[in-house]
Formats: sequence, structure tokens, C-alpha cells
Amino acid sequence: ALDEKHRDLAGNERELSTRIAAGETEAVESIRAGAGLNNRLGEIAAGERAAAAQKSRLGERSNQLREGISTLEARLVELQEKRQNLSVEDRRQRRSLENVSKLVASSRRLRDDLDAIITDARGRLAGVESKRELLLDLHERREGVSDAARGLLEMNLPGTLGLVADLIDVPAYLAQPVESLLDETAAAVVFETTQAALEAVGHLRNGDSGRAKVLSLERLCSARQASSLMNDGLRSIAADVRSREGCEGLAIGLLGDAVLVESLESALYSNGHLTGLRAVTSEGELLDRDSGLTAGAAASAGGLIWRRAEIERLSALEEEIN
Repeated sequence: ALDEKHRDLAGNERELSTRIAAGETEAVESIRAGAGLNNRLGEIAAGERAAAAQKSRLGERSNQLREGISTLEARLVELQEKRQNLSVEDRRQRRSLENVSKLVASSRRLRDDLDAIITDARGRLAGVESKRELLLDLHERREGVSDAARGLLEMNLPGTLGLVADLIDVPAYLAQPVESLLDETAAAVVFETTQAALEAVGHLRNGDSGRAKVLSLERLCSARQASSLMNDGLRSIAADVRSREGCEGLAIGLLGDAVLVESLESALYSNGHLTGLRAVTSEGELLDRDSGLTAGAAASAGGLIWRRAEIERLSALEEEIN
């Protein structure tokens, strides 16, 4: 029985040893598994840390992307504004170009008009120059002045002042009236004193060049000195006619008793306001002091006074055309 028990104990001991060995093996494997688990947990922790770092980097990158998007959106707004401004500027430039095109077309039309005007002006200028030169030639040759008067001027006697027409400046609008008032007197030779005029008369008597009219400025001024002083608001034509230097009083002496009127009819029915005066219209029709009337086409339309006034008018016209 002891041996049997001893065998049972030995068998139990072997079974227990086997179990212990198996437990130790299992324990070793468990330890190894725990070590592997710890390693895995370490790996998981490292992965979590890596994931957290990656998440942080992704957050930073996300913020950067948001900032970039905000910058791009602001840039897009800026570009849209620039595009709008460029569109506005483009429309403005187009309108400006259209205006320039219109201006160019208008300038071309204006140039054509100016060319036509210049061509016309050149034609007018040629006509004006031709007429002025013709009148100037007549004036220089003293056309309309008698041979006797020319002879007196060429003799250059002491006290000689010149022709009446050369010693007064008549405005263009008065040329025809003054021509009518003076008639042949416009071609008279004016002397400074009565004595000088008488000496000229003596030369005319002794010569054979014909007749001429001479005037004494001294006598003319004394005889007509008060004739320019008129009542009833009348204005003498002499007030608008200028005498040359050294011939002061000549215009008054010749024209101091003359007034410009609208018509002979108005002069005739002036209730005596023109008694003792001469009245002349702008066309040269004349009411004389003796109530005689002169009308019709003026024979002196191309006389000395008109010629000088026309030369001056044509000279001014040449300057205007140029």
C-alpha cells in the first residue's frame, strides 16, 4: 500500500511537475505576450503622438490654407475692381477715341472750308490789290487835277501847303458827302497866307497851262471860324474830318457850315434849323445855302476825296484778308 501510495505520489509529482512546467511555459509565453503587448501599446502611443503631431501640422496647414484663401479672395476682389476700372477706362478711352475721330473729321472739314476760304480770300485779295494799285497810280499821277494846279505844286512856291484832298483825312462813310460838298475845291491848291495865294494867281495869269483854284488858309479860317458853332444839337461834318498838321482849321473852313442829314426831304422840312447851312446825305445829295438841290448820280464818285478814302479802305481790307 505504501508503495502504491508512493507510486501515486510519484505520478502526482510528475503530473504536478508537468503542469508546473506547462504553467511556467505558459507564464513565459504570457510574459512574452505582455512584452509584445507593451511594445504594441508603445507603438500605439507613438502612433497617437505622431497622429497628434500630424493633426497639429494639418491644423497649421489648414490655417495657412484659410489665410491663403482669404488672401486670394481679397486679391480676387481687387482684381475684379481693377477689371471694373479697366472696363470703365476702356469705355472712356473708346468714347475719347470716338471724340478724337469726330474731331479729326471735323478738322478735315474745317481744313477744307479754310482752304476754300483761303482760295476765295486770295481771289478777293488779288482783286483788292489790283484795285488799290490802280487807284494809287491815279492818286500818284494826280489824275483829276488840272495842269495849272499841277504846275503850281511843281513850282513849290513859298507858302504852298498842297491840294485840299491831300490835306484833310476823311472817314470812309463821309467820303461821298465831302466829295459832293467840295466838288472842284477838292483839287484846289491851298496856300498858307493870302499873299502867297495872290502870288500863285499871278503865276496862273502869266502862264498858259489853264485855270486852277487856289485857297488862302489864313482867309478861309477867319471867314468860317464861327460856322462850326451850331445850335439845336446839329453837328458839323468838319468835326469828323481831320486836318493835316500845319493846316489846322482847313476842315472847319471848308466844311464847318455842312451837316449830314438822312434825306433832302428831312432837310427841307427842318423848320428853318438849317438856314444858312449846307445839308448833304450819305449818297452825296446836297441842299445848298441858296436852297439849291443837287441829286442824282454823283459825277465826282471817283474824285480825289473818294479815291484817298477808298485807297485807305482797300489797304485796311488787305490787312483784314491777310
